[in-house]
Amino acid sequence: MPDLAMNLILSKSDFRSILVLRKVCKDLRNFIEDTEPDLQIRSMEISTVPSKQNNPKISVYFIGQFGQHHHISYRKHKSGCQEIYGNRKSLMKNSDHFQVFREDMNWIFKHQKSILKFFGLNLTSQGSEILEILKNNPMKMEYLRVTADKTQIFEILRSVSPGVLKIAELYFVKPGEVSIQEWKGLKCWESVEEFYAENLVISGSVTDLGHFSKAVITVFQVTQDELFLMKEIFLITPKFQKFIVHYKHFVEEGISELRRDIHEVRKLLEIFGPPNVDGGRYGKKWYYRIPNSEDVLRFSFCLKSSEFTRLPSFSVPKGAI
Repeated sequence: MPDLAMNLILSKSDFRSILVLRKVCKDLRNFIEDTEPDLQIRSMEISTVPSKQNNPKISVYFIGQFGQHHHISYRKHKSGCQEIYGNRKSLMKNSDHFQVFREDMNWIFKHQKSILKFFGLNLTSQGSEILEILKNNPMKMEYLRVTADKTQIFEILRSVSPGVLKIAELYFVKPGEVSIQEWKGLKCWESVEEFYAENLVISGSVTDLGHFSKAVITVFQVTQDELFLMKEIFLITPKFQKFIVHYKHFVEEGISELRRDIHEVRKLLEIFGPPNVDGGRYGKKWYYRIPNSEDVLRFSFCLKSSEFTRLPSFSVPKGAI
């Protein structure tokens, strides 16, 4: 078939069709390798399933350039690798399921030239092997969601191309602690605008995290002065939307609950002034007008967490400001 016709076919094909074509024959495979078409995958998620009766599986979910959804599974079979796509099953005899998956992923990452809108990774098995693939193929994505342990998550973040990542949603399978300096050491850190971390405590000053437009985090400790400074930062940050901070300790570690409830909360009120809405032990709320905007900033405080939220002025309780 003439090269012009093949190039036209490739330009009209989604990544799954190209992936199938390259397995038809050696000539097609070589042509596709030489042409290096952009797969233009919009979304991709890899999920590993632990071995059941020595039958492990890796699933990959895609959304293509035209919005079509694809799901490919690679399953270990007694005779080789079983590849499942939709309702179709194919058996590659004497082939290892992970080796087939690795070859496909290496090819996909090589030819994915456009930026992924979303990349998800759920590592419950074969984590080290999949991480090796990612390290060899630096990725560009705007939104990253990962479920893994601390070491694996940081390996993944180090493989992300800098300057592109906007949203990081991280689920740590085991409780852990990380310093802010460790985060700052990541090349992709500076471009992140939204940050969500579950099952992780961040040590250091919460004010070092005030550049996010949205965030849900847990820090080891927070002080009244730090909360006040966060309020000042958010009042002058145009892109700010919402920031929730949980903390293991409000002010000093080991402080008695009685002293915390009376002395430290009293100090908070001295800094912020009387709350606009006082729910007692259930929380207090302050509202502040945002300069040069019709929106307001709401600061909600309780002894285990605080929340800063940008709101339209019409949602503020009457008489609050």
